[in-house]
Amino acid sequence: MAITASFIYWTARTDGLGYAVSGYRSNADVNPGKGEVKHIDWDFHPGFKVGLGLGLGHDGWDIMAEYTWLYTSTDSDSTSQANLNESTLRPLWYPGGPNNVSPSTAITSARASYDIDLNVIDLELGRNFFVSRYLKIRPHFGLKGAWYDADYSVRYILDSDEAVEPNAYRTRFDHDYWGVGIRTGFDTAWHFTRSFSIVGEIALSGLWGQFDADRRDTDFNSNSSDIETRVLLNTENQFHTLKPIMELFLGMRYDTWFCDEDFHFSLEAGWEEQIWWNHNQYFRVYEEGSHGDLVFQGLTLKARFDF
Repeated sequence: MAITASFIYWTARTDGLGYAVSGYRSNADVNPGKGEVKHIDWDFHPGFKVGLGLGLGHDGWDIMAEYTWLYTSTDSDSTSQANLNESTLRPLWYPGGPNNVSPSTAITSARASYDIDLNVIDLELGRNFFVSRYLKIRPHFGLKGAWYDADYSVRYILDSDEAVEPNAYRTRFDHDYWGVGIRTGFDTAWHFTRSFSIVGEIALSGLWGQFDADRRDTDFNSNSSDIETRVLLNTENQFHTLKPIMELFLGMRYDTWFCDEDFHFSLEAGWEEQIWWNHNQYFRVYEEGSHGDLVFQGLTLKARFDF
């Protein structure tokens, strides 16, 4: 039997979530300088993995189950330009509606935030064997299940001096996903000595799952509590589809055996990367479809005890 515990320090990023762009020609009728697309400032966050394995007593096969958890809550960014008449800042997510906000509408400030609560369960059947004296490989196949809640919010201010009409616009997404499917890959250990090795791992999955992206757009007055929030758009995009996932790991491992080799302990550290293809389903009002990938990468520290 084996028990594993991992500390992960990962960053979670979704492509295509730029929230504002500068460099538009302003009302001052002056050619603007070169602008840029404003993106969220993605941070690293701690998480963990825990696993339980069992030798099956048949031809060296083993079965392993592992649970992964990661939660991010502080990924955000903001930008501003003081003068509305000279602002070259424009919104990339906009609600439309009664106030006719469009990409050509100048804004004085914008703020975006993102968080994801990730849960993954991997179940695999594998076998360790030596290809040569110093090269060990473990092919495996099994199942992968995953679910997460990823929220994205953007707020725009058009005129911070306006006290009557709504001057603030907000777009909020509640993006839920679950999926289950087949997972396969192999783990390798390239030994320098009996105890020290370079570890390389790869796994591929295809998950059949459901995307449920709820979008709610509102406007309100940011300077007064007298005007109620108005809902301009309240809709969702829900569908089932198959999406691929690729996992990569490269690191170093130390192994040791004791009590007449009845017990085994290992420590490993390395860099892990995961690509969840086409998981950006945050949709614009007149555009539905995939807009980018969800990726995870960062440091993974793992301890394992066999008994």
